[in-house]
Amino acid sequence: MKSLENLEVVDLPKGARFDYGKFVSWHASKSGATGYLVSVAYVSQVRRETGEVWGADLDRIQKSLDALGIKVATDQLKVAPKE
Repeated sequence: MKSLENLEVVDLPKGARFDYGKFVSWHASKSGATGYLVSVAYVSQVRRETGEVWGADLDRIQKSLDALGIKVATDQLKVAPKE
């Protein structure tokens, strides 16, 4: 499995919607797009107004992917922060 990652860190005011088209882009080469089959997107972490950080339940995401026949190890779902 080849993984293409895109990490975006954005502060949004309460009630605001996230415009994916404004922040996220992937310009695939012809050879990169020929093997493209499935795209999975999820929110990994959110900092709430209280400062608490909510994290996605990666085991639950993995079980959902397994149910779709997409085999991914939980450690492959973890995104390393950019430095």
